Amino acid sequence: MTQQYQIYGIGNALVDFEIEATPEELSALNIEKGVMTLIEEARQDELLHAFKGQQHSRACGGSAANTIIGAQSLGAKCF
Repeated sequence: MTQQYQIYGIGNALVDFEIEATPEELSALNIEKGVMTLIEEARQDELLHAFKGQQHSRACGGSAANTIIGAQSLGAKCF
């Protein structure tokens, strides 16, 4: 039997949003600078509404996804 993958990742499917904000905007929205916070859908809606029309990027997140992305970029066969 041949080995198809070297690493399997199992984890939650998280999405990171990146939005540029001033310290004043963070303070007004009660967001601590430099800290990752897992939020519920209602809080996500509130934040996206506050930054409506502003450019943002999305990326996969979570430790499983980040590990697989890193390992794959180093040449590992991942799933």
